[in-house]
Amino acid sequence: MNATFAESTVECAALAWLSELGWQVKHSSEIAPDGLFAERQDFGHGVLECWSSGCAMRFCPSSSAGRFG
Repeated sequence: MNATFAESTVECAALAWLSELGWQVKHSSEIAPDGLFAERQDFGHGVLECWSSGCAMRFCPSSSAGRFG
């Protein structure tokens, strides 16, 4: 059996799951550098540092915030 599926299938499923868990889901254009809710200065930043630090601290509060950002 050779099952294949598109990345968008996994992305949509993950976003639906996170939304059901209470996470706020926004479209990529909304958080783009020029978007209404910009999360980074430019597309060269692959990781949303502030978000990842906050998220990491929620799941691993004993760790230092600087370690993740």
